[in-house]
Amino acid sequence: MLTDDQGTVTGLSGAMLDITERRTLERRLRDLADADPLTGVANRALFTRRLDDAAAVLLIDLDDFKGINDSLGHDVGDHFLIAVARVLREALPAGGLVARLGGDEFAVLLSDGDDHERTARRITAALTTPVDVAGHQLTPRASIGVARRQAGESGEDLLRHADIALYEAKDGGKSRCVHHRPGMRTRVIDHGATLTALRHALDEGRLSLHYQPVARLDDGVTTGVEALVRWTDPERGALPPAEFLPIAARSGLIVPLGAWVLETACRYGGQAPLTYVNVSAHELREPRFADRVAAALSTSGLAPDRLVIEVIEAAMDDTTALATLHRVAGLGVRIALDDFGAGRAPLALLAEVPVAAVKVHPVFTERVTENGRHTAVARTIARLAADLGIDAIAKGVETAEQARRLHEIGYRLGQGYHLAPPAAAFRHGAAERAA
Repeated sequence: MLTDDQGTVTGLSGAMLDITERRTLERRLRDLADADPLTGVANRALFTRRLDDAAAVLLIDLDDFKGINDSLGHDVGDHFLIAVARVLREALPAGGLVARLGGDEFAVLLSDGDDHERTARRITAALTTPVDVAGHQLTPRASIGVARRQAGESGEDLLRHADIALYEAKDGGKSRCVHHRPGMRTRVIDHGATLTALRHALDEGRLSLHYQPVARLDDGVTTGVEALVRWTDPERGALPPAEFLPIAARSGLIVPLGAWVLETACRYGGQAPLTYVNVSAHELREPRFADRVAAALSTSGLAPDRLVIEVIEAAMDDTTALATLHRVAGLGVRIALDDFGAGRAPLALLAEVPVAAVKVHPVFTERVTENGRHTAVARTIARLAADLGIDAIAKGVETAEQARRLHEIGYRLGQGYHLAPPAAAFRHGAAERAA
């Protein structure tokens, strides 16, 4: 036994260990050095060493893991990561390696003989099955990027392609599996340029808001306006929100962007009876979001009951978001469920969230004149809203016939190009019809 001057053991001499014991100890020390201390799967160091020999890589990024930590605590979050690591190990072929790269990001390395597409399908399916974590039934949802090595590619190339595919998966709405394909890198580079330009536009005050009225279906009188962010880039011209908002969401820029929209809408949209502002899931998870709403109201002088915060069902996927909405409602602000009817459990939300209005998904509006099932569902939602004492707003009203039929089955309010398109300014009274 080897000791220092104070008698502390610093090592074991060869005389005290036979060769078998020494090899066993050395193997255990190597295993510890290569293992993630929390989950027991491979760590980044071992992943990096094995990368050059891999035939395929899967990068797996858990969606909304922060919400679990925030709502249930870090201890539950750690046990959730352990459970996910176990699920991944069980889904792999014999020669596969699963590693935790850090935080909530995992990776899988596959060998030449492994079917990477089949493995990706197995992992995707496995990550939709709830796991029991400290008495909580939690469903691991993940975005997955897959890349298979092509002739002449290095391990670094393989990893970069998997990362590009992961970007596409998250950018397309999360909880998706995307396989890398030629040409995908160009789009990612363009996304990076778009993000940089958007950040500059936000910093330099080059964004604007347009307002689309919510109007009465019978006479077109405006009862409120929805604030919609617009961006005209000096080089690329006007960019549609569907092009830059997903990029802002994935990068985290959606939080300061949303703060600007909220403050600006409260300051200038208050000319209407009600001002509707869309809020993302990222914003609802911010600890001080309710304080930000209170500050925007105080600075602008807008009465709390004239502000409507719009959220979609997917934004309320954890207790943190629900608690935030209750705090916002406690300020006197109204809450609206956007695209109501499109999710899986919209009725449950009506019991959990202090809702003042539902904006009914356009899928029902589009087919309301057919008098089929869509019409029946739309009518039921209108009756339910009336029973609850909340507003039912029909979205996507594009024709006079749709407006007439919606009014017949119980709707009093609507939004869409037939009533009025988004505009930089709006006027009181009858909403302007689209040409």
